[in-house]
Amino acid sequence: MSQIKRYTVTEPYLKCGCAIGESVHYDPSTNTLSFIDILKHALHTVNLEEGPSSHKVIPNLSINPHKTVDLVHDDKMWAVNAKLGFGLMDKKTGKSKYIAYFHEHETRGQGLMSNDGAVDSRGRFWTGTMADPIDFAKFEGSLWRCDPDLTVHEVIKGGMGIPNGISWSPDDKTMYYTDSTKQTIFAYDFEAATGNISNERAFFQTETGVPDGHAMDEEGHLWVAIYGAAKVVRLSPQGQVVAEIALPVKSITDAAFVGEELFIACATDKTAASSDMQGDIFRCHVGIKEYPLHKFALSREYLSSNEAKL
Repeated sequence: MSQIKRYTVTEPYLKCGCAIGESVHYDPSTNTLSFIDILKHALHTVNLEEGPSSHKVIPNLSINPHKTVDLVHDDKMWAVNAKLGFGLMDKKTGKSKYIAYFHEHETRGQGLMSNDGAVDSRGRFWTGTMADPIDFAKFEGSLWRCDPDLTVHEVIKGGMGIPNGISWSPDDKTMYYTDSTKQTIFAYDFEAATGNISNERAFFQTETGVPDGHAMDEEGHLWVAIYGAAKVVRLSPQGQVVAEIALPVKSITDAAFVGEELFIACATDKTAASSDMQGDIFRCHVGIKEYPLHKFALSREYLSSNEAKL
């Protein structure tokens, strides 16, 4: 086995003290980094040209998204997942609304909430659900897919603990999906034309800490946040650790590329001796770029209609 490449980060890029920082997202058109504090229902943004002094917070988000993804036909709004389904959010104001629900009747979604998510090559928005409030003994979550026509499909029915990162291999033949409760990233055969998945198998498992959010790079390697272990690891297509970023806080939640840098989010660890750097944003130059992310292909007609107005 080749030697593991090691990086060390000792200081945060941005002091922000999130309770749980998630959904790190980069918008190249504005050179803006954004992320969500999912416990405080707040959207954070920072202009990377101006630096940390440009940090802004929009509090009290109405539908508390757990993931923001870009839209194909609109650069002013994100598609988001939230407790009861999928929505739209204004990037500047945080104003939002639901556009599709996990269940036909909203009340059936009580006791569950969504977590991480991603968009596939055909513009479909995938997300997982989990018990609300969080209960590590419950495996009641499902894997959902929202198609561009806003039809919602329960792809895996039940059995999920805490769903997290979703990514696809550059050849579009494999989907990776994290269940943090099971300390496992699963791989599936992926059929891009239909959105069908099959042949579930364990791709990567942890003994210390749990896999959380992840990002795919241009060489087909996954960079995975390891919650509780103070690190991000780079996994080869064979599921082997080939690089590791050591961080000064334990509860690492998510990572996203900006050029050849990874920006890394974390949660506040209430058991830590010091609150210093807990919940902050870190960055690390890794010398490789992301595999380009896809955008949710919600129809232009819907976005131009009154239904889409926030």
